[in-house]
Amino acid sequence: MIPEHSPALVVVDVAWPGDGVSTMLRQIKDKEPRSRCLVLTEDRQQQQEAIDAGADVALIKGFPAARLFDIIEMLVTGPEEIG
Repeated sequence: MIPEHSPALVVVDVAWPGDGVSTMLRQIKDKEPRSRCLVLTEDRQQQQEAIDAGADVALIKGFPAARLFDIIEMLVTGPEEIG
């Protein structure tokens, strides 16, 4: 699905344990490296795993909605690397 649609942004909600999200992120980045990936995680461990797997941004759930909107805007219009 990713290569056919070339999404600018993929948002993933980590709702399950295991390596499935890491595998999925690696596949997305392999097939469409320009797609930005935002991952919503349950805890710091999942956050780090998402970053290690190629997420551009990984946030622990519970952050303010305004921050989410700012990050999405930065991901789709901003620089290639997020600090």
